[in-house]
Amino acid sequence: MESLAANKSKEVQEKLKSLVELQGTAVNHISAFGYKFDSAFWIVVQTDSDRNRLISDRNLLGNLNVVFEECGYLQIIAAIWDEEIRNPELANLQKPTVVIESQETIDRNYDGNWYQAMK
Repeated sequence: MESLAANKSKEVQEKLKSLVELQGTAVNHISAFGYKFDSAFWIVVQTDSDRNRLISDRNLLGNLNVVFEECGYLQIIAAIWDEEIRNPELANLQKPTVVIESQETIDRNYDGNWYQAMK
């Protein structure tokens, strides 16, 4: 199940990138991570002004969250959650989230260290 989630995660990342780039903003990269499946998707853009413009666009944010359903990612997560009922070790699974952050902020506030920013 986790390998299927990993494949779908790649599809989700590609669609997230496309949606942001349709807004005229280049995506530096997308980092996805989580336990059992990717539950956090960090979209990295270059500047604070790019980030601020994107996060103020409610239509874009709604469309980004719809990607999980369109790609079938939520169905895979539901199957993993179903397993959670039988396996208490999986009790901390969470729904996926999208974060938009700028490289400019990471450079300024964390000396360019993404690990520190994501903690």
